[in-house]
Amino acid sequence: MQPSPDGGSAGHVNSIVVFTNTGSASCELRGAPGVSVVDANGTQLGEAAEQVEDDAPPTITLAPGGTAVAALSSVNIGTDGGPLGDKCPTVAGAGYVVYPPHSFTPFEVSADVPACESSTPWMTVTAVAQG
Repeated sequence: MQPSPDGGSAGHVNSIVVFTNTGSASCELRGAPGVSVVDANGTQLGEAAEQVEDDAPPTITLAPGGTAVAALSSVNIGTDGGPLGDKCPTVAGAGYVVYPPHSFTPFEVSADVPACESSTPWMTVTAVAQG
């Protein structure tokens, strides 16, 4: 995860999820990744990011060492629910769990991040694009 170059928009925090092909052969990614905030035990907190993508997202081919990116946007909930208020009781998250598109093998990213503990949607993630 990296901060987005634009830093965010009013009431939102934007990040970029970067996928790097560390293998020796090309691979393909298509669609949006799965992204959730978890606690120190790996338990998901609140809702996973809503996947925002076209009906037919492009397939991205990554050569060895190549990258693809997906934009992650979350409501700036702070410690008080921010603009979501009472609909978003917050808890401290210990990081993210990210599933590459069409994969059942996640990777974890450690980060101190607030999470919305309710079923209120507060994050979105886009389909991958060439990095």
